[in-house]
Amino acid sequence: QHYQTFMIMIIILGISSFLLLHKKERTLSRTYFFMGAGFFLIETSNVISISLLYGSTWVVNITVFASILSLILLGNLICHVTFKPRYNILFSGLLLAVFVSYLVPPSALLYFDSGLIQGILAGFIFLGPVFFAAIIFGHMIKDENNLPQAYGSNLLGAAIGGSLEYFSLILGIKPLLLITLVLYAAAWINFKISKLS
Repeated sequence: QHYQTFMIMIIILGISSFLLLHKKERTLSRTYFFMGAGFFLIETSNVISISLLYGSTWVVNITVFASILSLILLGNLICHVTFKPRYNILFSGLLLAVFVSYLVPPSALLYFDSGLIQGILAGFIFLGPVFFAAIIFGHMIKDENNLPQAYGSNLLGAAIGGSLEYFSLILGIKPLLLITLVLYAAAWINFKISKLS
């Protein structure tokens, strides 16, 4: 019961934060919002997935956060050297990576004897979407004219995504990735709409 209360509080506080802004500034960038929510769910759902492989220990934290930081760094480096992003390909890769992480069970990595190989594969398979998300976000933010709105929308999305994590208590862990898939698909759709307007 208290988890439901927490989810409702986060959503209400997140939406209420707009009341602190001037009326003309109360606008939400839906693309950044959905990207933030999807990113947070990828992180939290895969901490749980990798804990099934290693157990709930410091090894999980090292594997997850080292993989996330490495993939974000790699994504930013690629973003730095590319100037004409093909967003349709990047978003397709993002959705495909989320779907692969949904299909592959953590137990599949137990076929490898090396813990190092298991950790590397776990990073690529379960956190691969972070790589594509980093490239997409990096290119979008380079061309963004309203940085406060973009970052604010992204952080608000992350907060709402964090509250959606508690759906795992009802649906289980794997369905969180399906929710993530919907969030990133919504980001892609809103991105294309914003380019047409």
